[in-house]
Order: sequence, then structure tokens, then C-alpha cells
Amino acid sequence: MEDIGISALSVGGTVVSAALAAYVGARWSHSHAERLKIKSIAAGLNAEIKLYVEMVEKRRHADWVQTQIGRLERSLPVSSPDFARPDETPIEPFVFFNAHLSDVGVLGPVLAIEASRWYSIVSLVRATMIDWASGKYDAYPPADFALVLHDEMELWCEAKRLAVDLDKKLTKAAKSGKVPTV
Repeated sequence: MEDIGISALSVGGTVVSAALAAYVGARWSHSHAERLKIKSIAAGLNAEIKLYVEMVEKRRHADWVQTQIGRLERSLPVSSPDFARPDETPIEPFVFFNAHLSDVGVLGPVLAIEASRWYSIVSLVRATMIDWASGKYDAYPPADFALVLHDEMELWCEAKRLAVDLDKKLTKAAKSGKVPTV
């Protein structure tokens, strides 16, 4: 009888150990896959945001707009931007964001909100540039259009500040696979 009790305890212990190992293994596999997804989405968004800001700066788009604001304030003619086409959409250049929009939530609420805010701000600025390229502002008085562009430049500056902050947070998430809670 003692052998049966020991055997039962041994089998029970084996079953419990196997169940625990299966649970831990499944949990590890799930958390590993989740961390990998967080790393991938964070790295991809960060690369896209950094590249966009770098390209705008290298191509001196903001400087060009500032020059146009000065011309408008002096009632001089301005040309439409050559970096925006009338037929494009504001979110068009953001291939990674568009492809992974449904996955942004894996970054947690803090990064998802901040990344979405960045894309929204930049899309709004791009929408104004596209509208300008399509002639929407042709009938605006120069002083009024200068104010519109001035507001867009303030939004662009906010987007650049947000990009710097996002770079730190997204880089950290891309390395650790963990999302910030605050």
C-alpha cells in the first residue's frame, strides 16, 4: 500500500511538474513573441519617424516655408511647394505606419498615443502643403496665408520635439521589448 501511495505521489508530482513546465513554456513563448513584436513595431516606427524628420531637414523644406512666409508678409508672390503634390494624401509617405496601424497598440498606451499624435500632426501639416500645391490658398490675402503657414511651422516644430522624445522611448522599447507605463 505504501508503494502505491509513493507511486501516486510520484505520478501526481510528475503531472503537476509537466503542467507547470507546459504553462511556463507557453507563457515564455507568448511573452517572447510579444516582446519581439514590440521590438519590431518600435524599431520600424522609430526608423520611419527619424527618416522623415531628417529628410525634411536635409531638403530644407521648413526653411523654404519660412522664406515664403517672409515673402507673403512683404506681399511678394510665392510659389507652391515642390515637395507636395496635389494628388497625394497626407499619410502617403508613412508606409510602415500604414502597414502596421493595427499593431501600434502593442506599444502600450503611452507610445501608441505619442506615435499617433506625431503622425497626426505631420499629416495635418502635409495636408496644408498639399492644399497649397493644389491651389487652395491662391485666393487668400497674403497676410492671412502667412498666418496659416506660421501656424503650420509651429506644428512642425512641435512634431520635431515630439520626434526627439519618441526616439528615446521607441529606441528603449526596441531594445528591451518592454513598453513604458508612464
